[in-house]
Order: sequence, then structure tokens, then C-alpha cells
Amino acid sequence: MSEIADAIHADAEAARAEIRAAGLICPSCGVNMADLPDDHDLALSCREPFTARCRNGKLAELAEFETVRAAANISLYDEFRKRENEAWDRILGTR
Repeated sequence: MSEIADAIHADAEAARAEIRAAGLICPSCGVNMADLPDDHDLALSCREPFTARCRNGKLAELAEFETVRAAANISLYDEFRKRENEAWDRILGTR
């Protein structure tokens, strides 16, 4: 690998380690945000009771603020990665 690629890889690994340490866990499937698959798609329901469900998980009730916050962060991250992948597909002509 080139020095630039090595640096980018190291930065990405450091970011994933930071996310793991923060303990942001999908309330539906139980996977740490740093290890979620690319197609993870956490859907939130903002009607009481607040719930969340991803493709590979079960319906989870979000009863505590920290769980709601983690779910919101994960859902936002899922949407960002989806849009990012779509943009790269357009740039690279793979879509």
C-alpha cells in the first residue's frame, strides 16, 4: 500500500476503535456501530412507545434516553453511509 493509503487505513481503524469505546450499540441487533454491515438500516418509530428495528434484529423498545440517543446516531450513520455509497457508485460509474 502507499503511504497515503496506510494513513487513511490507520485513521479509519482509530475512528472505529473510538466508536467501539463509546459503546454505541444497535438496540435491535446488538452490534456495535463500528462493526455494522454496510446494508444495516435501523428504522425508528417516534410514536410512543419509541421503537427501533433493523434488517437483522428484533423490534426494540427505546425506554431510556441513552438508548434513544444511540439509536438516533446509528440511524443517521446508516443513512449517511447509504448516501455516501450511492455517491461513490455514481462517481465510479458502477450504478
